[in-house]
Amino acid sequence: MAHIFGVGGIPETVGDAGSLHEFGDVSSMAAALDQFMQSPAAARNLGEKARARAQSKFTAEQIVPRYEAIYRRVLD
Repeated sequence: MAHIFGVGGIPETVGDAGSLHEFGDVSSMAAALDQFMQSPAAARNLGEKARARAQSKFTAEQIVPRYEAIYRRVLD
């Protein structure tokens, strides 16, 4: 299983482009890093998948209207 390194975060953001690690779970993060060191191609593929996910779901054109809708609901 591929992992995105970091602590916490929003699972919906990561999706299937990786996984998050619990705070303080150093052994899990180290194991994931070891996987990438053993397979640079897997690391590169995950990076490409994460980039594609960000470009398809989190552009300003997609996010700004969502925030505007929230602000409008709050202000109404």
